[in-house]
Amino acid sequence: MKKILFFVVLINLSNFGSAHTDGDTVQYSMVINKPNTPYFGIGASYDLSVNSYNMTLAAFGFDATYLNEFFSVNLYSRFHLGERVADFSGNEPYATSMYEPKHSRDLGFLATYYFINDIKHGNRVIRLGGNNRQEIITEVPCDYSQRFGVDLGFSAGVTYYNFQEDESIDVLDMTGNATVIGNNNERSIASYYKYSFMKVGVNWTILNQVTIQTDKFGRRSDNSTSTIYLHAFVGLNGALDDIYYPPNFMDPETGPFSQYSLSPVGFNRLGGCIGWSTYGLKKMGIGTVLECGLLPGPKTAIVNNLYLDLKLRFHIANYL
Repeated sequence: MKKILFFVVLINLSNFGSAHTDGDTVQYSMVINKPNTPYFGIGASYDLSVNSYNMTLAAFGFDATYLNEFFSVNLYSRFHLGERVADFSGNEPYATSMYEPKHSRDLGFLATYYFINDIKHGNRVIRLGGNNRQEIITEVPCDYSQRFGVDLGFSAGVTYYNFQEDESIDVLDMTGNATVIGNNNERSIASYYKYSFMKVGVNWTILNQVTIQTDKFGRRSDNSTSTIYLHAFVGLNGALDDIYYPPNFMDPETGPFSQYSLSPVGFNRLGGCIGWSTYGLKKMGIGTVLECGLLPGPKTAIVNNLYLDLKLRFHIANYL
């Protein structure tokens, strides 16, 4: 197919806004314009999670994504290193899990079926060059994919779980007698929570796969996805470790300790989230996910199960 030359005007974006430079033009030819090309990426991830029960500054993991015109699959895992940050800000628990401390971790997947995939034609912005003060971009008329999908996923793992300060908790002693502990002078009770839940939801996705060859800047492209999604969570299983309870909450290191089961603690089975994600579909791609919501979990103060996650994904990938 014969390549067609286009003339475009460079647009300079600076700290003070945008301007047209009519004297500078660049020629380009279309190289790739296939928004339904299959893609596979695999790599590492970093998560920052803000919540009351286990604020995490350093969670590292594995992430893999496959995408084609009909469906996508994402597999991920996390291993928390910098966890229990809330403990060091004054909410130091006086009763904790009787088992050896664990690192919080999880494993999950999310599958999407695109029941609508419309190929539309419009202008997409491609970055040609620039620096930290300004960048040079152009708009290229090309095809892009607008998709609507349904999501189904699963997540399971274990997390450190710190209850709210002054919270009263139903427990069982080792003889099976029910009692209530907690609510002691702004000190909390903590344990480890094992869980699993399903995800169901919908999403709206825009996908760009366009590459141009320019005479001044070489090959440039916009290969990316941007997704807005809404998910409901359905809790399948949840269990809290037993705890050791000191006789004096002001001196939690001194025994003799009493062992209590947290099995009477109820669980909220429903939750949900809203999120936005973007992926750079490149050989060395970077993705960003911003998500907030309410997790299924122990029936406690509702604020304790609210969360805000920032996820970064680093892919080594290729089109198939």
